[in-house]
Amino acid sequence: MRFINIWFKCRPGEAEQLLAIFRPMLPWIRARDGVLYFEPSLRDAEPDTVLVSECFASDAAHAAMWATPEFRRVGDALDRLVISRRVDVHHADTVLTDMRGDDPPDAGTGRLPPQTPADPP
Repeated sequence: MRFINIWFKCRPGEAEQLLAIFRPMLPWIRARDGVLYFEPSLRDAEPDTVLVSECFASDAAHAAMWATPEFRRVGDALDRLVISRRVDVHHADTVLTDMRGDDPPDAGTGRLPPQTPADPP
């Protein structure tokens, strides 16, 4: 899986314009094969910044979306509206889905902490 967070710092006043480009595309993006999650949002604490969080089943699914004419137009809009960007990409072969409460995995082991009687079943 490929997890991506992108912070787009837009030209002053242009963050809403970037969201306006994404919004009508969201059903199409989310319905594509290999797209597990795609969510653009404004950053309250960072004026003129749009955070796009994405998750793809594979690198190929991500590349396939960017190869479409629809998404190439998004790239053109990014060139007009964005002055900088920060991209974090994470790859995962497996995902822990059995987290309980706020307990993190045991440091250094990658294993979940033992369940205690106070934890829900």
